Amino acid sequence: MLIQIIEGVYRLLWGDLLTLHLGNVTLSLSFMVILLLTAGVFFTLRTRLLPVRLFRDMLAAVCEKNDKGSGLSSFQTLVVSTATRVGMGNLVGVVAALSVGGAGAVFWMWVTALLGASTSFVESTLAQKYKQPDPLYGGWRGGPAYYLHTLAERKRGKKLRRSVAACLFAVSGLICWCGISQVVSNSVSEAFQNAFSIPPLVTTLVLTALAAVIVLRKEATVKSLDVMVPIMAGRMKISGHSLLTIITKTLRQLLLLISRQPHLRQTVRRQLIRQPRIQMW
Repeated sequence: MLIQIIEGVYRLLWGDLLTLHLGNVTLSLSFMVILLLTAGVFFTLRTRLLPVRLFRDMLAAVCEKNDKGSGLSSFQTLVVSTATRVGMGNLVGVVAALSVGGAGAVFWMWVTALLGASTSFVESTLAQKYKQPDPLYGGWRGGPAYYLHTLAERKRGKKLRRSVAACLFAVSGLICWCGISQVVSNSVSEAFQNAFSIPPLVTTLVLTALAAVIVLRKEATVKSLDVMVPIMAGRMKISGHSLLTIITKTLRQLLLLISRQPHLRQTVRRQLIRQPRIQMW
């Protein structure tokens, strides 16, 4: 029963809701894709192209120092935000997009990133506006569950102990977090087993111990991410540069080989003249 409910929700959110026939291209859109793109366009227009208009201010805010000495600096806030957004899904998603859509998918990823920046800004602003004191660790806590709860209180005109929308978001976030943690730990375990012949059980125990130390200690999450995220970003930049270098050299050698073989030139010319039907999902 539970599996059927999950599959039904998945088909509702990610199933093909709308199919567009654009010449030789068939484009299928799901409910979530339409919702996210619509929200991104709305917030971008509502904030008057904020990612472009305030790009210089964003760089200045990230580089400013924390003079009070308490709380998080702007750079630490950026690090935490990046760590919560960049993960295995981003890496696998980019690979899948390039595999299906080709090099043109990079342009559309830029467009969706620009639209998503406005949505992310609105979410972060609401989280800051309706944050609440954290009685356990000190400081503040907030997020969509908190401002959804505040919205429910405004709609009903009274204080509420709980609201349906906030509880649903919190439960959904918990389920998603558990699933992402399993995917990441499984990938890390397999990588260590293939590279160093380390049993997956040992890797899992070490990851669990590290996660417990980071999560349970006060401000340990921020301090660890402050070190790991810049290293991760630097390694991704180096890997991307190396990959582009390899692709460039490979294409150069391929073009050189085609130019030296007349029959290959004719075959490539015939293939370019053809217009095969392309499907995108």
